[in-house]
This record gives sequence, structure tokens and C-alpha cells, in this order.
Amino acid sequence: MIANFDQIVETAQNAEGPCEGCPAQADTGGRFVNPGLLNPDGEIMFLTIDPSHYTDWSRYETWEEYNDAKSPMFYDAPGGRALQRLLGPIPGIELSDCWLADAIKCPVNNDLANAEIDSDTAFDHCSSYLTEEIAFVDPQVIVPLGNDPATQLLTHHCGLNIGSIRAGTRDAGTTYDIDPPVVVSPHWSNGWLGKHNNREKVRQAIQQYLTI
Repeated sequence: MIANFDQIVETAQNAEGPCEGCPAQADTGGRFVNPGLLNPDGEIMFLTIDPSHYTDWSRYETWEEYNDAKSPMFYDAPGGRALQRLLGPIPGIELSDCWLADAIKCPVNNDLANAEIDSDTAFDHCSSYLTEEIAFVDPQVIVPLGNDPATQLLTHHCGLNIGSIRAGTRDAGTTYDIDPPVVVSPHWSNGWLGKHNNREKVRQAIQQYLTI
């Protein structure tokens, strides 16, 4: 399924497949679903928790059109600039070499959602998407951005018993040597990724897994 990103949009908007019965889908009707952005052949897979940008899917006939329109906008957005600063010193890697995914494909707790949705319940519905997405992208390293995506990925998806995650402080740059390996990073929105010490720890941790 994941090889056809258009199908994620269709299932989200029609409440079919993994989306059936999902509270996040029911809240927005799949109107803001995000199958992912940037390069699906990327060496690095960044993972946020849920979509945070408006999408009028009536403007796009395919996911490829959506990606072509949204990705350039992300480059100039705060998140895109933050990730470019993170990657800048790594030889041979640019943002165009990365895939940007959401652990949960519909919004759960930002201003796009009408109600605050339990992230664990929504992720239970999206987990199969993430499994197929990781297999399809086949990244050299996954970088969850923030406490929530790191928890969903490592605890609920990979089944690790890791306790609470503090991506912005204690756990910034922490690595997990699983397949594919995981590097915990702060999200750009809270300012912790912009702190030099955190950025350097995350960058060095990512770089050790890259073969370019």
C-alpha cells in the first residue's frame, strides 16, 4: 500500500482500511492527511507526530503533485530551515536527501484538529502505514523529532521498554542500534533543536549511520 501514497489519501478520506474507526480520521474526515514529504528514497527519515499544515486535496490529482507543491514551501518554513542547519555540515547530505513523515497521518493535537485526540489510539490505526513506509523508504537512519514521535516509534512500534523520553534535554542525540537505527532529536518548534549543543549531538549521531 505504502508504495502508492495516493492510496493513503483515499483511505483517510473514505475511512477505509487502517483508517476505519480512527478518531483522528473522524475528527477531520481525512482532509489534512499527510502521506509524507520530500524524497521517498531518502537516506534519512525524519518523523514528526502529526500534520500541522493546511491541505486542499481538491487541488492535487496525485500525491506527487502535492509533494511538488508542498516540499518547496517546507524548505522556507521554520522546520525546513532548522533541518537544513542540522544537516549543513554533513558532507553529501541535503534536505532533498531526506524523507519527512508523520507517525500519525491526520492531526491529533494542533490547531487543525477540532478536538484533542488520544495519540496512542490514533497511532494504533496508523502503525501499519509506518511499518510499510519504513520498509519502502528503507532509510539509513530514522530521526524522530520530539518526545511524542520518539515514544510512538520506539515504545509502541518497536516494542522497546525505554520509559519516558526527553528529546529536548537528556535524550537529544541518544541512539538505538536497531534496524534501521534511531536517533532521538528535539523538534524544531520548541527551540531545543536550535541549541548548539543539542544540534551537534544529534548531527554527530546521525552522521555515524550514514554511508554516502
